[in-house]
Amino acid sequence: MTRQSDCLIFAVLASVLVIAGVFRLVKLSAVPPAVSLDEASIGYNAYSILLTGRDEYGYRLPATLRAYDDWRPALYVYLVVPAVRMIGLTASAVRLPSVILSLAVVVLTYLTGRLLWKGKGGMVIGCLAAFLVAVSPWQVYLSRLGHEANLGLFATALMVFLILRFAVRQRPADIMFIFITAAVTMFTYQSQKIITPVLLFGFAVIYFRKILDVRRGAAILVFGMAIFGVAAFFSLTPQSLTRFSGTTAFSSDHPLVREYLAGYVKAKTEGDTVGIVASHRYIAFARIFADNYLAHLAPGWLFTGTFRENHKAPYTGLIYLWEAVFIAAGAIVLIRRAGKSQELQFLLIWLLSSPLPGAVTTQAPHAMRSYTMVQPVELLAAFGIYGIWIAALKTDIKLRLVAAAGIGIYALTNISGFAVSYFRVFPYTQSDSFQAAAAPAFAFVNSRIDGYDRILVANDGQLYQSYMFYLYYSRYDPGRYLSEGGTVSGGFAQKHRIGKIEFGPLPGAPVGDGRVLYVGNTGRMPAGTTGIAEFSLADGTPAISVAQSYAKNQ
Repeated sequence: MTRQSDCLIFAVLASVLVIAGVFRLVKLSAVPPAVSLDEASIGYNAYSILLTGRDEYGYRLPATLRAYDDWRPALYVYLVVPAVRMIGLTASAVRLPSVILSLAVVVLTYLTGRLLWKGKGGMVIGCLAAFLVAVSPWQVYLSRLGHEANLGLFATALMVFLILRFAVRQRPADIMFIFITAAVTMFTYQSQKIITPVLLFGFAVIYFRKILDVRRGAAILVFGMAIFGVAAFFSLTPQSLTRFSGTTAFSSDHPLVREYLAGYVKAKTEGDTVGIVASHRYIAFARIFADNYLAHLAPGWLFTGTFRENHKAPYTGLIYLWEAVFIAAGAIVLIRRAGKSQELQFLLIWLLSSPLPGAVTTQAPHAMRSYTMVQPVELLAAFGIYGIWIAALKTDIKLRLVAAAGIGIYALTNISGFAVSYFRVFPYTQSDSFQAAAAPAFAFVNSRIDGYDRILVANDGQLYQSYMFYLYYSRYDPGRYLSEGGTVSGGFAQKHRIGKIEFGPLPGAPVGDGRVLYVGNTGRMPAGTTGIAEFSLADGTPAISVAQSYAKNQ
């Protein structure tokens, strides 16, 4: 490459990063409209570890965060600690590490694209894919959430890049870096505990000969697998698998499992051997897995959206509709060239393994659990754009320029539409998903706390897990909280007590002991109490009410 082409690529990549930064940093504290349930937990536990070295339960520097009794990997919490130290316990502090990681993913997408396609085409594909990830509705939405899924995506993107770089350089150190990164992924996000082993297996099979050609390659491979095995062992503790046990798609409560069980019992009673085999629960499990897996590939879910869907801006898909034709073209290119390219074979494994976490859990299709798919999908789109452009070079230049201009204008219109939907419509219409009324409600409670003997706060609806939102929004001193006993359990129905504030179901009528403040969901306050304040969502819908009662102590 010449110095001129190097400067051009640098300028293009810098421009892509600027665009990515605008999409991820503008109104970071205000969009999403409030911290989510998980962000409140991550933020407060980072705050607690910063000040005390312990989480809300009193565990010292935990490797797994107990949180709401779902035992999630704690590595992202430690990335939030320095952000909280620098800018305080705010939404921006919780989200900033995710933004930085997502920008790194944009860079890794460029580097990966270059490795997947040899020659100058690789640079073009890398830049195209990086741009598509930079403006991706899927990536933008999730990258602005302070969540461990972004750390999982980054770690997997880094591992994939290292694998493809090994294919080019074939250095012994690269093999170790791959397995060390793979070990780290096991402590990032739950989905990586399924995806990483599949990718490592694909690496070992596809590049087995290249690994053996490296000096002491076999020994390094075994040593690397041992490192990964140890990490996997410690990441798959019974506590860390609690989340999976609570979200597994293969529960006996699943309607299809119950249907097959009834058929099995009937066949057993009638002595129907064929029916016994056909109604076995493993057949039901296979159907559930297949349905969930294919749901993540459904065009309707990927390319379109309704007014309200999880992890989507209103009326916006996870992927722009205009990309569909390019992704299809890229898939054709991938299938045709995969037989002659080990790198493209690995890309296929990467793509096909991404929906696996969503296929074995409930709520399929699930954008966050299949988040790893965003990179290979956008790389396919880049293949398609490049392939179509190369084919179009044989056509008339005027026709080619008109077509390119038309597609470009349509794409920019879609991107602008997503920006409006996400930054303006989404925070206005979906503030209830982020329990946005909790912040002003707890500010009001703290301003009146000295005037009451007891304060009762509901723990459902817009006050779900209210104890954590109170700890977060009031910046409650972690040392004091731990000295008072800390959190005993984060289960959804668990009651909590912080000083004079009690978190749990509200009584049906006023309690007869002194001056009491009640904080609950609007329309569900105790009968006979006197309302004194009400807090609404962004669209004006009343969400949280505050009332009081007074009775002379007997």
